[in-house]
Amino acid sequence: MNPEDGPEEFLVRADERVRAARAALGRRRTPDVVRFSQEAVELSLKSALRSAGIDYPKFHDVGFVLEDHRDKFPAWFRSAIPEMAELSHALADRREAALYGSQKGVGPTRDVRDPRRAREFLQRATVVLGTVRKLVQGSTSARSE
Repeated sequence: MNPEDGPEEFLVRADERVRAARAALGRRRTPDVVRFSQEAVELSLKSALRSAGIDYPKFHDVGFVLEDHRDKFPAWFRSAIPEMAELSHALADRREAALYGSQKGVGPTRDVRDPRRAREFLQRATVVLGTVRKLVQGSTSARSE
């Protein structure tokens, strides 16, 4: 596997998205906070899947793949999968509105401009990143022993 495709590189990229989301929050660019949080969660979950040797699908919401392969992960990580999968789905639902604006202004797309929801999504994306980082660092050290 090319190191640029490995779980560690996905975590680097996810961390960059979290930093970008924090900067966007400071500029009150809530749609960007939502977008970068979505990308951070997507990259984090794809890192987890890659660390378990699971080829992930090439679309944005991969939470269901984690749920389908939960038995390949340690118990402590499995307990976090439902919440991570729910967040993946919620953010993927908002991705288009965060990037292009909402045509309807109702439903899950309306909250991409809500600063409270943007902060919540960023906080939850940060937790996902930390959880997956713990998984990947544990699996990397287990492989090197």
